[in-house]
Amino acid sequence: MMTKLFEPKIVIYTAKSIDENISEMFVKSLESSVNELYKKFNYNKSVKMKKKDNENYKNAAHCHICEEELNDYKVLNRDHLAI
Repeated sequence: MMTKLFEPKIVIYTAKSIDENISEMFVKSLESSVNELYKKFNYNKSVKMKKKDNENYKNAAHCHICEEELNDYKVLNRDHLAI
């Protein structure tokens, strides 16, 4: 079974008074979701590379996962969620 990256929540809200700032509440809700995602995926993971790994990294011109050209974006672990 595949784990979902993020489980969306449907929120329905009706203002209780004319003074409620629904736009502000919506933005705060978005910020909360973004913070939740950030905490879930922002972690450092050490990479153990052998001699052959270093050679492959040095010579790599394309991402081994998505096959896009690396250009100046050469890193050990490319973030495919942000692309």
